[in-house]
Amino acid sequence: MEPQKRAQYSKLLDAEELEEILMEDESDEELEELDEVIVIIIIIIILNQDAPGPSAQPPDVTIEEMSKFLAIIIQMGHDQRDTLKDYWSRDEQYYTPFYNNTMVRNCFFHILRFLHFENNEAPPNRDDPEYDRLWKIRQIFNSLNSKFCELYHPSEHLAVDEVIVLFKGRVVFQQYIPKKHKRFGIKIYKLCDSLGYTYDMTVYLGKQRQLATEEITPTHGIVLQLIRRVEGSGHKLYMDSYISSPALYDDLLERKIYTCGTVSNDRHGMPQEIRPKLMKLKKGDIVTRVKGNLSVVLWKDKRDVYVLTNMHPPPLDGNFQDESGCAIKPHVIEDYNAHMGFVDKSERMVLKMFSLPRATLKDYMNSRYKEAKANDYRNGKKTVLLFKFQMKW
Repeated sequence: MEPQKRAQYSKLLDAEELEEILMEDESDEELEELDEVIVIIIIIIILNQDAPGPSAQPPDVTIEEMSKFLAIIIQMGHDQRDTLKDYWSRDEQYYTPFYNNTMVRNCFFHILRFLHFENNEAPPNRDDPEYDRLWKIRQIFNSLNSKFCELYHPSEHLAVDEVIVLFKGRVVFQQYIPKKHKRFGIKIYKLCDSLGYTYDMTVYLGKQRQLATEEITPTHGIVLQLIRRVEGSGHKLYMDSYISSPALYDDLLERKIYTCGTVSNDRHGMPQEIRPKLMKLKKGDIVTRVKGNLSVVLWKDKRDVYVLTNMHPPPLDGNFQDESGCAIKPHVIEDYNAHMGFVDKSERMVLKMFSLPRATLKDYMNSRYKEAKANDYRNGKKTVLLFKFQMKW
């Protein structure tokens, strides 16, 4: 059969063109070839009639499917794998009937791809003074916070602290904190109890001046926002020096919340006579200053430690060391150390459940290079050179 006719047959779509070509061909050989082509074309036409075209819209997602989607997301936190496709794998070492029986893989990826909580075609005005940088997830974020508080009653002891959620995307409110393990990410302030339960949280969106006034700093306003649902219950709240201030403690005490935490010596309202330049302390020394219900405790160990509290009796001044010469911690500092780690406990629970190992080869080689560099002093500066030589191969 001629190439031109083959190309014409491949583009054949309807029966009228097919009949015209059949009438033109008279030889038996070409008719036999035509029979084969006709069968193939008919099969293609039938399949195209049943299958949706490339522009066909996928079926709408139902509420039941969304519930199944969220159930799979939660289950994935208890079953860590390298890639999302591994959850639907039929391989012996991966196969778990739950995922296939709950939802088809393509349906899951379809929902994941188009998952939105707001209409991107109608964004808010960026020039509006009340513009919310978190508007794309604000509704679902507030709903989660409300449910966290509605379904659980926190313990007596609570802690407020900041955490960094690893994020290397492009957002205006991304933070860089070099002292944190995750240096780049989104800062979140959390209120957690002794079990590590996140009772409330708020995202730091930049200079949140709407929470501040002439007498209230932004961090002061953030704490007031977090404790609004536990006011008047007599809870005990712990915080670090980044948040603590005498004004905040007095404000929380009026709301029947007792507080304790480390504090910077240069905070407004701190006594001037216990500044480091004015006092030369020895290891184990304790100095206390009291104003109303608020006590400032200065304890000297390897460095000066300032603690602010209105829930503990003020300790006695003096030098306190054990038989080996180690400084004895006052009770207020022991209590602070025992309760301040609630937020860190919450983060460890999150990382244990929902951190998927997705390290690349570059990350692995960089980590190996750092290990080799750390061993230079032991091996006479040969480890890194040998490592670089192996990298070339």
